[in-house]
Amino acid sequence: MKTQSGQKLSFEKLNNALKEVEEQMSDDVAVLAEGERRQLTGVRVGWENLARLVAEVAKEANVAIPHYDTASMKRDIADSEELALLKRKLSVIAARIDDAILVKRAAAYKTFLAHYRVLGGLATVNAEIAKSIESVEEFFAPQPKKKATANTDRESDEPQAKPTPAPEKDPVPAPVKVPA
Repeated sequence: MKTQSGQKLSFEKLNNALKEVEEQMSDDVAVLAEGERRQLTGVRVGWENLARLVAEVAKEANVAIPHYDTASMKRDIADSEELALLKRKLSVIAARIDDAILVKRAAAYKTFLAHYRVLGGLATVNAEIAKSIESVEEFFAPQPKKKATANTDRESDEPQAKPTPAPEKDPVPAPVKVPA
């Protein structure tokens, strides 16, 4: 895959870089269980600068509480901010990877359809090709519509929303007619 600058992407280099990040993270960061995560998410937003202020005032007032070191607290805040920045960068990278996946899949799908269209035409005169692409024919065969079930969840007197219809599948490409 080429980048916008024309350079070829090295999946090996990218995987190695991610492996290095993963190794560093596994050394320093605990994996939380769901209950632990829920317990820790009750922290109010915007407290970090106030915590730094409290640490400075505590230092000036010679307040020291065993097992609650303010220097350690300030390091934890700085680390959490660095991790948040890293997460934002990784989110941008993940979005770009999602886009690259879509572009590659769309290009491959377009090529797949073009070849299927030609092979579908050849299948009308060549039984071996017809047999070979049966699974593709089945893939594109119209699927029977599922019967809608009535919504029996009537906890309120409000009218129930109608179910959203399923999106239309890709149209089956028409086979190309090949002269016999």
